[in-house]
Amino acid sequence: MGFQRANGYRKAMQEANLPVPESYFCMGDFRAEGGYRCGLDLMRLPEPPTAVFSCNNSMTLGPMRTLAGSCVSCPDQMSVVAFDDFLWASYFRPEMTAVAQPAREIGPQAL
Repeated sequence: MGFQRANGYRKAMQEANLPVPESYFCMGDFRAEGGYRCGLDLMRLPEPPTAVFSCNNSMTLGPMRTLAGSCVSCPDQMSVVAFDDFLWASYFRPEMTAVAQPAREIGPQAL
């Protein structure tokens, strides 16, 4: 599933003629700690990205932790977009941008 989301992102960016360096892609483990490690890797790049698109709600906590620890302002210096809408996204200030999907409707179709 993560590969499909990353490939969809790549395709959308290509169609919009927006290049994305391969160094901006980081494979996590769908957990907050994996997102944190990816966030650290991205912040260490000579030219860090100005936005992060996280492939699931748990991993989204990782880059948020990285930004807080690096004193990088979200969204002023770096934006974070989450895939999978989640209840606690509304508790961030400013509220987090999240791509929602109807999981209850998708689940039965996957069987």
